[in-house]
Amino acid sequence: SNPTQTVTSFNKLTEVDDIKFIIGLSWTKFGLAIKDLVNDKIVISPSLGGSSFNENNNYTFNTRQHDYILSRNLAEYTYSKGYRSAAILSVNDPYNKEQADEFKKIFEKLGGTVKYLFEPVIDQKDVRSDLLKVKADSEVDVIIATTGATPLTSIFAIQMRELKMNYPIYSVTIDQTRIDESKGACDGWIYFSSFTPDKDFSKRYLEIYGTSAPIASDSAYDAVMMLSQAIKETKSVETLEIQKYLNNLESYQGVSGNLISDGQGAFTKNYKILVVENETSIEII
Repeated sequence: SNPTQTVTSFNKLTEVDDIKFIIGLSWTKFGLAIKDLVNDKIVISPSLGGSSFNENNNYTFNTRQHDYILSRNLAEYTYSKGYRSAAILSVNDPYNKEQADEFKKIFEKLGGTVKYLFEPVIDQKDVRSDLLKVKADSEVDVIIATTGATPLTSIFAIQMRELKMNYPIYSVTIDQTRIDESKGACDGWIYFSSFTPDKDFSKRYLEIYGTSAPIASDSAYDAVMMLSQAIKETKSVETLEIQKYLNNLESYQGVSGNLISDGQGAFTKNYKILVVENETSIEII
């Protein structure tokens, strides 16, 4: 969770250990830290949705779809529900900013208005001053959270409850850790997620490891198996041959869904809409 250490680790793996294939990196800012260092090594990220990573060269890939796709769908969805004036709660981080910016662009293109866009630093503990601005504005009819897996998800949720802010709240990709931390304050939140492990994978994971499959584990599994397929089909472990195979792969049926190539090293797939009830996520469509 440190970009500088990410670069150090990447250099050791590739220059000292001569690693050819890497499953990673996790999250956008860490991928951006090394994207210009990738030359002839295969890097497949299961949890990095920034388009500038995989589109940087022919050797970088994502098995998680781009972050902005969910935000675009969320903007269309909330607008279709009749909401016209939004406040966005986000984070000053590349992953979260991309989602907030895409929601704002599409929502306003459709005819809506984003009255507020708050982007506190990731370790900020008190966001009440921002929330009070929203509460005082009678025009805001919906709150959008693109705080994701950061601690600010639970901080925003808890402090909105303290301030008695009863708004419809829509979000993108909340993980169970933040739901647990919020102690019920996330109940009622509706969120879009492209982390969609099939039931058999989730069952097998629980049986083997004794815990629920964590976020991105299905995409990581698919990254490994996609690489395995490339090696078997090409009968090669030369990275030039593997990247050609992966770049020409049109689709892959994995445990995270039916992955469709965008032709630039990333894969898209269906998403789920979930609601948090009693601190548990339940699929609603």
